[in-house]
Amino acid sequence: MGTFRTVQNELLTSTEKELVDYNVYDKDGTFKRSEQKDVLIISPNQLIPLDRSMTVEYLRPINKVELSTKLKKRNVSNNNPHFYYGSERWTIPSGVGTTIVTDSDLAADSNYAKAVKSLSAGKCLKNTSSDSLGEDPSGATIRDFTRTFAETIPNNTTVNFSFDVGVGFSYYVSNNQNYDYRLFLYIAYEDSSGNYFPYDFVDNKFSETSVTDFNVDAKHFKTIRNTKVNQWQNFSMVLNAGTIQSRENIKIRALIKGTSYLTEIPANGGETNHHATLIDNFFVGNNLDFGNEVISSRERSDTANTFSGIYEKKDRVFSQELDDTRHDKAIIGAYKSRLRVTTTAVRLEELLTQEILNDFREYVKRYEGKFHNGNLDPIPVALHNKIWFKFTDLTEDVTAYIDSMTYNVKRNEYDLVTHIPNQDDDLSSDYQVTFE
Repeated sequence: MGTFRTVQNELLTSTEKELVDYNVYDKDGTFKRSEQKDVLIISPNQLIPLDRSMTVEYLRPINKVELSTKLKKRNVSNNNPHFYYGSERWTIPSGVGTTIVTDSDLAADSNYAKAVKSLSAGKCLKNTSSDSLGEDPSGATIRDFTRTFAETIPNNTTVNFSFDVGVGFSYYVSNNQNYDYRLFLYIAYEDSSGNYFPYDFVDNKFSETSVTDFNVDAKHFKTIRNTKVNQWQNFSMVLNAGTIQSRENIKIRALIKGTSYLTEIPANGGETNHHATLIDNFFVGNNLDFGNEVISSRERSDTANTFSGIYEKKDRVFSQELDDTRHDKAIIGAYKSRLRVTTTAVRLEELLTQEILNDFREYVKRYEGKFHNGNLDPIPVALHNKIWFKFTDLTEDVTAYIDSMTYNVKRNEYDLVTHIPNQDDDLSSDYQVTFE
């Protein structure tokens, strides 16, 4: 046995306890106290094997560990683009006919010419106002005579201009026939002084002149023009950062105005027959080009070894290797191993891959079977518990980790898969991160 394993065995045999220190926090993340708990359960004294179901399997050593996390192509900054959480993170003006409706609300409204549903979360934005404007309305006309449907909150909509920034939404105009109509998109970024710099859709860049509120220049409104009604349509575009010096944590204000029908003589009835405009998936975010997945891998440094096994864990939800990218699958933080001499913080994947490779430096014993919890204290077995297999003719040097568990509450029975770890000094290895 190595140094760590020897110390663990001495403590285990002398105390028959395995103590773990915990920090306790309340629901708001406020530290309350520190606690020390004994997580040890002994088998077969307390955890009794049933029906001769227990087996011991030797898993072959490995040469390499790979942890992969699938990546999305877009990281949405306004985290409620589908209105599932109502008006959370939105500014929705009152008195302009805007509400958030469910699919049930849409189905109950007989004024829609066709059955319609939201696109992603069972909810969407609905606006019933409309107006008529000429062919080329001025910025002041758009500002003063059209209604604002919804507006992002800049403090909750920050992007990184080191990557492409995209904005877009889906819209559905309900009317009795096809008419020429328009929606208007306004985008600006907010600086540290609270000034707004609107996007110039003619020059395709943010204006270098700040404004206190809506600029009245028509070039600061993007016109989305269409004649199709009673079906979902999509709009999206990529913004040009232009001369913005700062690249990170850029606050974005984006809003939609409308619905404006083209004024015609004689009147075509578009405004009169308008029922509603629906908006869904109104997003602002970074378009990310990292590839399809990020892979954290660690391989033995000893090239003379003959091991060829690879431990693969695919489709992980989060990765700390993304913590500098603003990707919403990123884990932010600093991690240290209490077993290691170094106090240098490393990324979570560096620790995980090292510990897995340590365990699989030799054949790994896996205990699996059905057990009855005979603990006199009425405490269920949980994943944080450690199992010490201590039989008359076989006693493990250290406790086993629980890898998976199925619990039959009525019978107080557990189907467990465990393994005996190897936490000796770190196995010499090389760590790397790749995007594929």
